[in-house]
Amino acid sequence: MMEKKGDPMKKIGSLMQGLRDKEVPCRIKGCANTWTWKARDQLTALAEGSETPKRMCESCFALYSDAEDQTIPCARKGCEGTVVVSKMSQLQESRRGGRRRGSGLLCADCLEKMNQLGSLEVPCKIEGCTGTWTWSSKERYLAEGEAPPPRMCPSCYEIFKPLKDLSLPCKNKSCQGTFVYSRMNQFEDQRRGRTTTPRRFCDGCFSVYNTLEDQTLPCKISGCGNSWVWSRYAQLTARSEGITEPPQRMCSDCMSSLSSTEDVVHHCRIPGCDGTWTEKKGAVFARERSGGSSPRRLCDRCHEALKSMEDKELPCKNQKLGCEDTWTWKKEGQWRNELAGSPPPARMCDACQTYLEDHKADMTVTCATCGEAIIHLSTDNLLQIRFHHMEMPEPLCQSCREK
Repeated sequence: MMEKKGDPMKKIGSLMQGLRDKEVPCRIKGCANTWTWKARDQLTALAEGSETPKRMCESCFALYSDAEDQTIPCARKGCEGTVVVSKMSQLQESRRGGRRRGSGLLCADCLEKMNQLGSLEVPCKIEGCTGTWTWSSKERYLAEGEAPPPRMCPSCYEIFKPLKDLSLPCKNKSCQGTFVYSRMNQFEDQRRGRTTTPRRFCDGCFSVYNTLEDQTLPCKISGCGNSWVWSRYAQLTARSEGITEPPQRMCSDCMSSLSSTEDVVHHCRIPGCDGTWTEKKGAVFARERSGGSSPRRLCDRCHEALKSMEDKELPCKNQKLGCEDTWTWKKEGQWRNELAGSPPPARMCDACQTYLEDHKADMTVTCATCGEAIIHLSTDNLLQIRFHHMEMPEPLCQSCREK
């Protein structure tokens, strides 16, 4: 028994139930709008086996309908020909952002001449690059016999394109200003293989730098007749720091002598100490230039020991004679005795010492009548006379007393 064929209308109806109106992008490039493809039209296209149609959105269609073909002058200067810009071209230009492509169009006669001219391979404008760029036939034709403009080849431009001008600090360390490291400078440095950023002045420092000149100044070492140069850069840095007077420096010869001078090791000035101290080469150099003698100083050990000590007041050695004054035992003397293992020394006070100095003339007693020497007193005699343990001898010799 044969199967009955289905109703065609039912098949179409079931297919229609699966279709929906569809939003299709506008055919004009640059337009983000859509147009609505009805379900029935989709079914018709499906039945005919045709593809999705290309149509304008309502907005583009309205612009297209209102537009008219335009006649514009040929882009080549001096040419009186014209070019017709169609409504479609105008619409596409407006959707591309309003760029006027028609402004660069050539008339038919110019187009024929341009095509006969052809393009030209031109060397890259970057020195040392072997690449080329293509000067199009249109650019050549519009240039009217002029030389090709300087341009980069595609390879160089790919390197140059992502670069941006950079703001870098001024090479004057005392300045807070900046200078612009341009894209082209960066590109050129990359081609040279330079990996470090350049050091340059900002505009302010550069203008000041150009007004300065190197200054020749005398060496700071007394007796040296040589000089040294205060450079423009050093002057600029000093100005930035508020310094107007030139510094005192050594000439190159003195600097060389200083470099060849070595530290000198000296013995400690304390007798019995085996320590040493080091005279730095700068001090050695200055001393030798001035003709001075080697200094006498303490070693570190003695210096630290004396820091913890104090001067002492000790009784005068004439205490038994009745002196109540004291003398100062300096801490360095104490340290010397400690190193030597010696007891404190016995010394006179300043008053006793002064008395002896003032009475030196009284040590020889002469006769007040004849002037003959009677007796020579010792320092002990003078001190005993001072403290009234004996009397000054009578100033008359035996002969004069008998007379």
